[in-house]
Amino acid sequence: MTDSLNIFHATSSPLAGDCYRSAEIMISRLPALLLGPVRARCDQRAFDDAAEKVVSELSAYDEPISLFRPELGAVALGVTRFQREGVTDEWILGQFGIAAFVSGGIKQFNSRFTGTHPLCVAGCLIKADTFDVHGADGVLVVKDWGGNVLAQFVRHDRPGPALWCAESNSSVISAGSMSSILTTNGGWSDSWGAQERVNRPSDTESFKSHVQDAFALLEEMAPEYYLWTAAVLREIAPRARIDGRTIASCSYTHYFGGIEICTPANILETVEMLVHECSHLYYHLCSWFTKTLKDHTTEAFSVLKGTARPLDKILLGYHAFANVALMYRKLQQINAPVDAVLLEERKAQSERFVQELYIQLVNNQASLSSSGYAIFQSLAKELTDNEILEERELEWVPA
Repeated sequence: MTDSLNIFHATSSPLAGDCYRSAEIMISRLPALLLGPVRARCDQRAFDDAAEKVVSELSAYDEPISLFRPELGAVALGVTRFQREGVTDEWILGQFGIAAFVSGGIKQFNSRFTGTHPLCVAGCLIKADTFDVHGADGVLVVKDWGGNVLAQFVRHDRPGPALWCAESNSSVISAGSMSSILTTNGGWSDSWGAQERVNRPSDTESFKSHVQDAFALLEEMAPEYYLWTAAVLREIAPRARIDGRTIASCSYTHYFGGIEICTPANILETVEMLVHECSHLYYHLCSWFTKTLKDHTTEAFSVLKGTARPLDKILLGYHAFANVALMYRKLQQINAPVDAVLLEERKAQSERFVQELYIQLVNNQASLSSSGYAIFQSLAKELTDNEILEERELEWVPA
């Protein structure tokens, strides 16, 4: 059914279709998908008592886009990677209830469970042996079984999907006029994502200002890419820039709605990192529902890494840099009020990367699944229409 809705075509870029609606469709299906393994293992009555009411309420939620957040990503970790680390189903269901509550999908949540893993809430990872969680009326309190308050969070009345902060935390960024995002200290990445701890900058105020300026530029000059980014971004963590020549950013398959970008960075570099990493968020979302390759052993040369890489990583990079190139082309066409020399430099680099990645995908297109081909071909059309690529004959063969 997912393929029949053509959502992989639509999530290739904001120019190809209704990416917002397509994302909503996939996100609305995530709870049932993620809880499927738990349902299969649990005594049915235990599952009914703990989660069925929540799942039922979420099915009627009219803002499913808000479910796409790191709290639900922790549930995704629970049913995949954490299975090797002794996670319990009660922890998964507890974290799921928290995700449903902070998204606004349920009005209250109460649960007691043991702490086999930290809880993820509003950019914080809370560690304890036991958890007693109570959420209602815009407040979420996490205690241990002894009644000690471990953390307390409040919902902010801001534009966009539900936004929560620890009471002492005011690290909120205005993502244009339609949304708001939370800045974090990178706890998710440091604990559950990156293999090595990265350096974090001390000056977060200038970082917040740079991100807000980047969103303002996108909203005014490239509204398609403003929606592309603001719709799915919930948290952003700064990382210290390594040198003046290279920007670095990242995202993770399980880190729903969360990215990291480096600072300091100029406005075009910041815009590029936002578009690049949010493109990854869409790709990662699709990956929970489909495989982009017929054969995951296929490799091709990556201009980004200078070595052979799995073909799905080539497609991932192509998807992100194609959107960056299309965004830059739009900024140049409308004479956006930015440094014209820097814009041409950034645009030329992104187009060079896209061209190299595109050739590898053309040469290996027979290895792409129908979903992977939908992403690849949709972007190829946009890139050729915008004269970024020369049109080539594509001869993909269905599996």
